[in-house]
Amino acid sequence: MPARTGEEYVTGLRERAAEVYICGEQVKDVTTHPAFRNGVRTLASLYDMQHDPALRDAMTYMSPTTGDRVGLSFLIPRTIQDLERRHTMMAHWARATCGMMGRSPDFMNVNVACMAATSDYCAQNRPEFKQNIEQYYAYIREHDLVLTHTLVNMQRNRSPMATPLEDRTDVALGVVRETAAGIIVRGPRVLATLGPLADEIAVYPARNHQLPPDAQGRYSFAFAIPCNTPGLKFLCRESLDLSRSHFDHPLGSRFEEMDAIVFFDDVLVLAHVCL
Repeated sequence: MPARTGEEYVTGLRERAAEVYICGEQVKDVTTHPAFRNGVRTLASLYDMQHDPALRDAMTYMSPTTGDRVGLSFLIPRTIQDLERRHTMMAHWARATCGMMGRSPDFMNVNVACMAATSDYCAQNRPEFKQNIEQYYAYIREHDLVLTHTLVNMQRNRSPMATPLEDRTDVALGVVRETAAGIIVRGPRVLATLGPLADEIAVYPARNHQLPPDAQGRYSFAFAIPCNTPGLKFLCRESLDLSRSHFDHPLGSRFEEMDAIVFFDDVLVLAHVCL
């Protein structure tokens, strides 16, 4: 699949609906819910820019594997010119949102591209992790997916890095068991900005706690899975979009990203998606 249109992005959210809650109620469709719909429309408009004839060359490039046009934020820069091209593409999206969407899709696209470019580092622990990140990068590039990420456990102490992590999955996301297919994880993570509007979520090792020496393997992992994976839930904070005037509230009514607490309830993470 080449670079997506806004309509294709919206259709994907509907067809692969995540389990999302806000104000104590489950959201049936984030594309129409008042708290989310304008954020969805904003992201859809960014994807449509990839198909604007006047911007196509500035927003996309030819995939090295399929020859289709894919988003330029996926480009792994090898030259100064590559960096300049990627900068131009990202600047177009930043201007379109007045710089108020810090988690537009290019944010995670660049992160995963960087991981793929340094995949030898990922192979230090297990050789297969090198192949996993390279394949995942190609997958999101060719499917033009929207990613969110989470890398922070629940905060129970305001002193950074001062409190040892309690060995409890109601406090931190952890591995409860490992199978031949992959790992089973349970627990919460916070600050999944853009989570309700994303296709997939990347989970990084948390650095806001000291890990108990005898439990480091339980809490040290990285993976990426679809947001509609069974057992995965998003609990969102209150929306800033109160369906008020675009003129009087130009930012809250247009560019709302939405943070969420993410709960993993015995979610199976397949071995080939561990990064």
